Amino acid sequence: MSEQRLSASPLMEQQEWIWALFLSLWSMEVAWVSPFFVAIVPQARRFPLGVVASGIGVTLLAFMLLVRWLGVQEIEAPMYQILLLGLVVLTALVWLLAFGVNPAHPSELVSRGPALLMVFLFLFWWRAIQLVQRENLFRVVSAEFRQGVLLLLAGGLVFVWQVGGSIAPFVILFFAGGLMSLSMARLGTKSMVGGHVVQRLGWRGVGTVGATALAVLVAGILVSQAYSTEGFAFLGRLFAPEIHFLDRILTKALYALFEWLGPLMDKLILYFQRLMETLPKEQRPTIQTPSIGVGGQTTSSKLLEMMQTLKFICGGILVLLALAVLALWLEKLGRREKRSLPGASEEVLSTPLGAGGALSKGWRRIKDLFNLVRQYGVGRELLDAISVHNIYANVERLAARRGLPRRPAETPYEYQPRLAGIFPGHEESLRHITEAYVRVHYGGRAISGDELDRLRAEWESLKASPQSARPAEDVD
Repeated sequence: MSEQRLSASPLMEQQEWIWALFLSLWSMEVAWVSPFFVAIVPQARRFPLGVVASGIGVTLLAFMLLVRWLGVQEIEAPMYQILLLGLVVLTALVWLLAFGVNPAHPSELVSRGPALLMVFLFLFWWRAIQLVQRENLFRVVSAEFRQGVLLLLAGGLVFVWQVGGSIAPFVILFFAGGLMSLSMARLGTKSMVGGHVVQRLGWRGVGTVGATALAVLVAGILVSQAYSTEGFAFLGRLFAPEIHFLDRILTKALYALFEWLGPLMDKLILYFQRLMETLPKEQRPTIQTPSIGVGGQTTSSKLLEMMQTLKFICGGILVLLALAVLALWLEKLGRREKRSLPGASEEVLSTPLGAGGALSKGWRRIKDLFNLVRQYGVGRELLDAISVHNIYANVERLAARRGLPRRPAETPYEYQPRLAGIFPGHEESLRHITEAYVRVHYGGRAISGDELDRLRAEWESLKASPQSARPAEDVD
C-alpha cells in the first residue's frame, strides 16, 4: 500500500474553499429539512413553499454563522451562552409571530404548532454545530450526502402524504449543493496528499467547479425528462440515422448466423427423424405441419417478427455488456483511490452501516448528545466536549481499519496499551486522547481550548503515522 502522508493543506485554509463548502452544505440541509417542516408544522402551510424554505434557510444560516463566529472569536462564558441563547429566543419570536402566535399567551405556546417549531429550532442549532465543527474531508461530506438523500426521500414521502404537490425544487437544490460540496471536499482531501497540492483555488476555480456540478445536474434533469414515451420518441427521431445503421448491421449479422446454423439444424432434424423411425408406429408422436398462407406470407411474417425480437435482444446484450465494463472500471478506479488515501478515510461518521446498525448508532449519538447537553449546557464547553468525542471516535475508526477494533466491553484504559502497538512512538498522544475522552464522557469535566488544540494536533499526527509492521493480531 502506498504510504502517502496527509499534511496541512493550503487549499483548505482559503476563504473561497471554506465558503463554497459552507454554503453547499447549508443548501443540502435546507433542501431536506423544508419538506419535513411543512408536512409536520401545520401553521407553515399557510405560506408559499418558497417563503417557508427561505425562512428555514435564513434561520439555519444564522445559527451556522454564529457558531462559526463564536469559534473563531474564542468567546468565553457567560457571553457565549448569552449570544447563543439570544439568537435562539429571537428566532423563536420571529417564527411565532409569523405563525400568528402571541408569545404573551402561554396556552398558545404549548399547542402543537409552537411546540413542533421549538423542536425544529433545536434541530437547526444541533445541525449547525455538527456542520461547523466537523472536519470537511471527502468521506465525511459523502456520508452527509448519503444521509441527506435518505432524509430527503423520507421527507418527500411525508410531504406528499400530508400536503401533496411536488418536491422537485428541493431535489434540485439538494443535488446542486450535494454535487458542489462533494467536489470541494474532494479537492480539499486530494490537496492533503503529497503530489496533489492545490496552491490557489480562487473564486474563478470555485466558479469552474460550480459550473461543472451544474452541468452534471442539468444533464441528470434532461435524462429524467427523456425517460418517457415522448422522450423516447424524440430520441428515436434524433438518432434515426444511427439506429437505421445499427439495424442493418444486426440484420446482416443475424442472417449470417442463420446461414451458419442452417446446416447444423438440418443435421439435427435428420437425426431426430431417424431416431423416431426406430420407434414402433404407435409410439411415434404426431407432428402437425403448420398451415402456410399464400406465397408463404405467414412463415415470412413470423420470421420477420423473430428477427426483430432477436435484434432487440442483441442490442440489450450489448448495452448490458457496456454497463458491466463501465461498472468494473469504476470499481477498479474506486479501489485505486482508496489505496491512494490511506489516512483520509478514517473520519468519524463516514462509513455506511446496515439498516439496523445505522439505527442503533443513530440512537446512541442522540443519547450521547443529550447527556453532553445535560452535563455542559449549550455553551462553548459543549462544543469542546463534542470535539473530544469525535477525536476519540476517529482514533477507534482508524485502529479498526488497521486491524485492531475495540473489543466489546473493553474500557478506554484497557484499549490504550493495545493501541500503542499499532501507533508506535505515539504513546503520549494516545494517553492524552484517552484521558480527555474519559474525563469528558464519564467525569463530566470540561477541557480548555489549549487542551483541545493539542488533542487535534495529536490526532493529526496519529492519522499521518505509517501502519505498524507488526500484525494487528500480535498486538496485545
